[in-house]
Amino acid sequence: NDKFLSNLFLNELEIAQEKTILKSNPRIMLVALTNRCNLKCPMCATREESNCWDISEDFKKYVIKNLPNLELITWQGGEVFLYKGFEDLFLEASKNKYLKQIIITNGLLLNEHWSNLLIKASFLDLTISVDSIEKESYEAIRLGAKFEVLLSNLKYLKLVREQNTSNITLTMIITVSDDNVSSLDKMIDFAIEYRFNVVVLSPLDIEQHSFTKYNYFNKSKEELTALKELKIKILEKSQKNNIKLID
Repeated sequence: NDKFLSNLFLNELEIAQEKTILKSNPRIMLVALTNRCNLKCPMCATREESNCWDISEDFKKYVIKNLPNLELITWQGGEVFLYKGFEDLFLEASKNKYLKQIIITNGLLLNEHWSNLLIKASFLDLTISVDSIEKESYEAIRLGAKFEVLLSNLKYLKLVREQNTSNITLTMIITVSDDNVSSLDKMIDFAIEYRFNVVVLSPLDIEQHSFTKYNYFNKSKEELTALKELKIKILEKSQKNNIKLID
């Protein structure tokens, strides 16, 4: 009588039988809710898009219909919190006790209301993009952002997590570039202060982006040696403070 488990067992059976036409429903979904964003980051592929869109009502209904079957769903944008129907989707998804939700956000719209909602999820990975802990550098990379707003939101989220039993895994993703690589050590300290559980280092590649100042990979041997030493240092600091570092 458990819809999730019934679908799980049927799906595993169909996989074992090597079927290509399935009666079982999806167990994992990645949903791009909107391409609208409150920022214009120079390394973002959607920054110049003029045609803004949200998912259709029909697709929203399709997502809701499948939520009881899912074990993992990723919500992303654009910026997810700009999608007006996200609260309904999140609360509906939270009814599935087996479901892990991943939210990818810049954290600037993560207000008190949302922080209090997020702790209700059974399992949640909240992934926040933080490319610098220096106000000037952060706002230069995250065009349109206010560093003070990010700090305020992180402080309140930290408070809510400390005051409640929370299943939130807090992940900080760092887009590593020439603008911030020298401050990665301090960013690990920042992650410790705000109780991040995971830090992801995601370097920009000149082959993927036309912004030459973000050419992370074009390094001399001396620079590469310094980077290796830096990574050893931040890995040790992360491990000492129970932070999972993904390079």
